[in-house]
Amino acid sequence: MKHKMTKTKPGLLLGKIETSQKEPSPVSRYLFYLLLSLLGVGGMFGCFLTAFSIPLDWALFSVFTLIFVMVFPWIMIQKRFKLWIVTGITILGMLSVLLFHSYVQNGILCIYNRIVSTYMENSKYQFFVFSLSISEQEQQLFCTVTLIFLAFFMVLLLDFFLTQFQHTIVAVLLTVPFIGAALIFNIIPNLVAVGMLLCFWAFLLFGRILFQNTKGKRKKRRIGGRNYIHPAAISIVAVFSACMVAIFTCFPSESYQRAPIWDNLQTQLKEVSTTFSNLFSKSGQVGNATNYVNLRTSGNIEYTGDTVLQVKSDSIKTRTYLKGFVGSVYDGDGWRLLEGEGLSRYPEGLPQAQLFSEQLIQNLPMGDEIGRINQQMEIKNIAVNSKCVYLPYGISNHNDGLERMEPVQDGFYRAKGLGIKEYQVTYYPDLKDDAENLTLYDRIAYQLNIQSSSVMQQYHFNHKDWSVEQKDNWRWSDEINDTGIFSSQAVDTIQTVQEYTNFVSDTYTQLPEHLRNELLQYLEQNGLESSSRELDSRFISDVLRLVHSSNRYTLTPGDTPEGEDFITYFLFQNHQGYCRHFASAVTALFRAAGIPARYVEGYTVSPTNAQNKDGWYNIPDSSAHAWVEIYSSGIGWIPIEATPGTDNRNNNNTSLQYYSDTVPEEQDTSSSTYSETPSPSPGIQMEVEQENGIHWKGFIPYTIVIVIFLLSTIGLIMNRKVKVSHRKKQLLQPDRNKAVLGAYQYIEKMIQFHTPKADISKRMPTNLYQLVLKARFSQHTITQQELDSILDYTHRLERKLYEQLPFYKQFMAKYWKGLF
Repeated sequence: MKHKMTKTKPGLLLGKIETSQKEPSPVSRYLFYLLLSLLGVGGMFGCFLTAFSIPLDWALFSVFTLIFVMVFPWIMIQKRFKLWIVTGITILGMLSVLLFHSYVQNGILCIYNRIVSTYMENSKYQFFVFSLSISEQEQQLFCTVTLIFLAFFMVLLLDFFLTQFQHTIVAVLLTVPFIGAALIFNIIPNLVAVGMLLCFWAFLLFGRILFQNTKGKRKKRRIGGRNYIHPAAISIVAVFSACMVAIFTCFPSESYQRAPIWDNLQTQLKEVSTTFSNLFSKSGQVGNATNYVNLRTSGNIEYTGDTVLQVKSDSIKTRTYLKGFVGSVYDGDGWRLLEGEGLSRYPEGLPQAQLFSEQLIQNLPMGDEIGRINQQMEIKNIAVNSKCVYLPYGISNHNDGLERMEPVQDGFYRAKGLGIKEYQVTYYPDLKDDAENLTLYDRIAYQLNIQSSSVMQQYHFNHKDWSVEQKDNWRWSDEINDTGIFSSQAVDTIQTVQEYTNFVSDTYTQLPEHLRNELLQYLEQNGLESSSRELDSRFISDVLRLVHSSNRYTLTPGDTPEGEDFITYFLFQNHQGYCRHFASAVTALFRAAGIPARYVEGYTVSPTNAQNKDGWYNIPDSSAHAWVEIYSSGIGWIPIEATPGTDNRNNNNTSLQYYSDTVPEEQDTSSSTYSETPSPSPGIQMEVEQENGIHWKGFIPYTIVIVIFLLSTIGLIMNRKVKVSHRKKQLLQPDRNKAVLGAYQYIEKMIQFHTPKADISKRMPTNLYQLVLKARFSQHTITQQELDSILDYTHRLERKLYEQLPFYKQFMAKYWKGLF
């Protein structure tokens, strides 16, 4: 390279020094950044959308995102009017958010609900879920509009950092949350999207090769975006892509194991979620579980008395249980769903266990069950988890409302999609008296007795002295089937129930071994022994009497100490608690004694609940409840009240008696005086309300604007700090020659911004310009005195030019360009 010095135009020597490397054309640079944008945006949104199954109009979203990806890189590489164009489209985007604020605020809530619902389905943790009155079509519309705006700002930010600063770490950090949000809960996104994102990261992490400077011998990233694609980039991406294909082939997603760091972060998120949930609910979230009940968080609770559900039915004559969650496995810290070996034992093809009652009543009726008519119940979700569905016992299979629900194993139902606001179910309001002792054998014997006593005697169906266990161990035979007495529907019901009864006996008596031994010893010490699976009413009542008499009901029992088992701490040390404590303990004691039992949460409704003028019962948060259910092969699962103080002697759901003369505080004690709770207004505009009465309507769009403004302000401040810090390092570096050249570049930028196309050689004092030439071309080193003189001139020129600029240019020069 040769440099020719002349006296006529010395300024051109420094401003336009030619290099041996030809600068790429604008088209080449555009294609390069277009490729990066496609990989980055396609990867991060592909991972996010496939991991959480967001309801979306894919065609509309793809078209808009593709437009952003194609247009924004071209804008960013322009030399003229770039700042004004970027500012304009940013303002246009913010105004569009305000214009569609109702769509955006609903979309944010829908996306949030979908994310946390996915988390709850893939973990044992509970998160707050907003209750929305939005149809599935509206959900798709809101999510699509919201994600289009998100794509707009994300593509703008990504291209800005890639083209203007080449801040590869910032670009990676922008995309990591989109895949990290899924991986932290062991959710694997689409592998094609993962591959695109990893290829994008490969480009960025090899930034020193890809973003090679075209001026001088030193390879560094230069602000301004004048880069070229190094030939090594193609081979790097090819090798990296081949490695990713090999990894996905050898280690499929099924073998993925989450790293410990994700478990730690997941625990922290759980704690944050619990804190956040408590801001909206002071009920300790009793009755709002969909996947796991964390007993570790069951400390002191309080209720506001606010209405959280509304129920309408003409059949509420006594206290009725509305089941929302069933805990099948106790792990010392809480109740969770079946998994692993327990789930694998579940017989394939069996219907939901909650439907067994109707099948038994219709196909094998006894006494007053013949010709029984089912009833209707309507339920409105006002302020609880919209994924929860609260159903009475004895529901019918002929329910249109069940189409909007999904069965969760054999325990309960959960809302599909983002939740259900209002639903209607058909059910049988009164189960048979003495249901805990009723078996399938009794129903078969009853049918044989009324239809063919001879067949009954032939097959010895008169074992009235048999225990419940003996009756359940009896097996249906082809010989009885050949008599033709039972219909094909009755035979199917018998076989189904017997198969399920075996599963129940093996599964719902399981406990951690150490806990089983402690509870068996506890029962023996109190004179309660049960060596077989005997559904004996007296034994059940004795267990309830023991737990009630030994422990005190309170809403302030304190937390269970770390390392202590929740149940044993309650029974053997603390001796105080509320419904969760009593229900957990009784369930475990039943299981230890060989009685199949499950932990249940939901709500209760009784005739004493206040009604509005339309006949809706207002269910307060204090009606959130936990109880026990035991299995009877003759009727299915039946509720057992475990909490002291609940007088259920007139409740037809069970014939068991209870021993307490006080009413628990958590139960609804409101009178039936007239009150009215307004229903949510129709249409797409929804309200989300905290229990303390603060409305969220209209709050979210302003929050978005404030957050964007704060982030923009912080970004501008940080941008200036970074550039000022970089300039100080250049001016104060030990190499005085390079420091003089750095000062010259800074002077050149200031003058060009103040007076575009100005000749810097004519604006700069001759003696100082000669120092610049000496630093650039001479082999002599600049002295400290010479460096101080040019730095002093630089600072004086900085103050002078800044004062001459109008206000808006001062702002742009200071925070956008970082010149002052």
